[in-house]
Amino acid sequence: MTDHWDSVHPAVDLSIGQVNGILIALSREGRDRIKELKALNKQAAEAKANAEVTFARAFMNAEGRPMDERRQIAMLAAADARFQADLAEREVAAFKKAIDAARDDLEVARTISANVRDELKTLGGQP
Repeated sequence: MTDHWDSVHPAVDLSIGQVNGILIALSREGRDRIKELKALNKQAAEAKANAEVTFARAFMNAEGRPMDERRQIAMLAAADARFQADLAEREVAAFKKAIDAARDDLEVARTISANVRDELKTLGGQP
């Protein structure tokens, strides 16, 4: 893997050990990200529950008022909590995209590993 096809995409010489190290690191990173995603999902669920409780409490505390007014009072009371819940959901979505990108990186590393093994076989070496 010493040839390169242009100056924007230079070749990188990697040994089997280096490729294996990259694969191991990417695999560990993936497991760590799954743990992080679990925590982010929990935070998002808690934020959503908080927003719903805030809305319900404000709605119930506005009894005796017209229904539309109660709903508006509750919406105002829960606005910040709903905003935080929305941010938490967006963070989960963004993190899922980061996990997908990491999976792509892992696939690239696997392809590189296969290419290195094939090149060594072609040159008569042991992978």
